[in-house]
Amino acid sequence: MIYLRGESFNFVVYSNLVMLVTNLKKEYYY
Repeated sequence: MIYLRGESFNFVVYSNLVMLVTNLKKEYYY
């Protein structure tokens, strides 16, 4: 149970990092 919750938490953090990088790339390109 804790392991699964940890996985979902890491997935959320990873998704947020991807969105942040995408936003930074957009700012640099545009």
